[in-house]
Amino acid sequence: MKNITVFSVLLCLVLSSESMAQTATGGCDSVTVTSTPTYSPNIYFANVSWKQCQIVGQSCCRTITSGQATTPKYYLEQKNGSNWTTIFGPQFNLIFDNLEKGTYRVRMNVPVVAYNICEGGEPIILYNTSGQFIGWWGTWSEDYFTNEVLVGPTDAADNNYHFTEGNPTLGENSMDLDEDVGMDASASTNYDQWFLAICEQSFNNCLRYRSNGWTNGTVGQFDLKGFWQQGGWQFQEWMTYEVQFVVENSKCRNGVEVPPPWNENRQTFVICEAGTGCRSRAGDKVITIGPNPASTFVRLGNFDPAVHRGLVMSFTDLSGRAVKSVPLVSEQVDISGLPDGMYAVNVLRDGHRLFTAKLSANNH
Repeated sequence: MKNITVFSVLLCLVLSSESMAQTATGGCDSVTVTSTPTYSPNIYFANVSWKQCQIVGQSCCRTITSGQATTPKYYLEQKNGSNWTTIFGPQFNLIFDNLEKGTYRVRMNVPVVAYNICEGGEPIILYNTSGQFIGWWGTWSEDYFTNEVLVGPTDAADNNYHFTEGNPTLGENSMDLDEDVGMDASASTNYDQWFLAICEQSFNNCLRYRSNGWTNGTVGQFDLKGFWQQGGWQFQEWMTYEVQFVVENSKCRNGVEVPPPWNENRQTFVICEAGTGCRSRAGDKVITIGPNPASTFVRLGNFDPAVHRGLVMSFTDLSGRAVKSVPLVSEQVDISGLPDGMYAVNVLRDGHRLFTAKLSANNH
């Protein structure tokens, strides 16, 4: 009856160890194991001296003459692409420190009761020299793995995204009013906390601003248009929107645990008239404008003033104010008098817009 009771207790211990999670947390230069599977603290099998025991009725037993109970052993693994490489271990300490930036996990083995080494598949029961029960003979468990953890602050290379739209046009940062507008941040890495804000720009000020605040987790595809609409707003024609995207390791934040400011990536897109894609065509060729940024002149590519007559080019600043308008008599237009800044460039015929582009003027 005693052996049956011991076996039942051991079975419960094994089942408990399989149901318990194992976790770790990262930091600026360390990884710490914060939980392990449940295991018995009374398991011996290393650095132990023993002899056959003299306990009546106990055929599967040993008497421990020296030694101490075994504790879990830990190995640190670093992620390289989709592969894991063991870089430290085994050790019995819960902390791995002096680490470089990267993604890590801890592989561990906990002490478990060794079955099938005694007649009938029972474990070996251990006693001290006074004949008191102290535990069982054991072995190592299968490998357990903690969650992935980040070590070190993020840097500029970790913050990587681009804009997406429902019906892609010729310009990645130019979106039709009636299209979906999104961002793809799946290339961003080494972060577990992010922040996003959209600013509707006017002379470096925000007419309207919306932010999600700090959010735990990671981002793949993100619906910017839907996010803006949650604030009760719609994107507006010919307005420029700046996206501020920040990624951080929550345990080693730039500007908090380490000196540099947020690891942010700011990009802008412009909303065009529905159906234009911010472009029009001359025959089968797409009209282009360059250079951009420009200082003294701009040139229209794939544009023939002898064919496209009666056209006017206008320049509108980000507040919607027209600042310059000239008839198109050549594919080259003088802009040396424009103040530095961003402009919407429109080509018009009888007041109807044929072509739109975004231009940065830099005359100084």
